[in-house]
Amino acid sequence: MHRLDGSIDLSTHVMDIENLLFFEDLSEVILVGHSYAGLVGQAAAPRIAARLRSLVYLDAYIVPAGGRGFDLWDEERVTAARKALDGPDPYREPLPPAALGIDNPDLANHVAARMTPHPLATYDEVMPADTPESAALPRLFIRCTGGPIAHLFAPVEEQVRAWGWPVESLDTGHDAMLTEPAALTEMLLSHVDALNSSARPQ
Repeated sequence: MHRLDGSIDLSTHVMDIENLLFFEDLSEVILVGHSYAGLVGQAAAPRIAARLRSLVYLDAYIVPAGGRGFDLWDEERVTAARKALDGPDPYREPLPPAALGIDNPDLANHVAARMTPHPLATYDEVMPADTPESAALPRLFIRCTGGPIAHLFAPVEEQVRAWGWPVESLDTGHDAMLTEPAALTEMLLSHVDALNSSARPQ
C-alpha cells in the first residue's frame, strides 16, 4: 500500500474506485473484490452502478446493509481491534503467506516483501444499502476452498447463497490470483461469456 495512516477507512477506498472509473471514463466494468476488498465493492456499487456491468467477489468479505466488516470476526479479535483503534498503532498485521495458501518459497518471499499492515478503521464502517440500480447488477461469489483460512469464509458463502447469488469454487488458498491464476482467469472469462449470453436477444 503506497499510503498508510490510521485515517484510512472504507470510504477512502470507495473514493479511490469511484475516482478511477470517473477520471479514466470507464464503463461496463466488471469489478472484482478480493478478501477485504469485497467490502469496497459492496460499498462502491451504489455510487458507481451506472459504470458497472457486474460484481465479482473472490473469497471476499460480504456483510448485509447496516453491517460492518468486524461482524465477520470473532469477539476476541474485535475486542483487540477496537482497543488498537484507540491507540497509536490502529492496524491489523498482515497474515503470513502460508496462511493465504502460498506454499511456493519464491512466491511467498515475493508476497511477504510487499505486504503491509491494514488500517482497522476500514472494518468499522457501516455498509450502505443498495440502490435499485446496484441491486440489479449480476453478481458472482468465488469461494477458495483450500488453505488454512478457508473456513473463515464459509459463513459468507452461506449468506450469499441465501441471497440467491451464484457461487463457484476453486480448490486453492485464499490468494487464488497468485496460486491458481489460470483457473481463476478461466472462471472470470466464463462469467463474461455468461453475461454476454444473457445480453443477446433471444
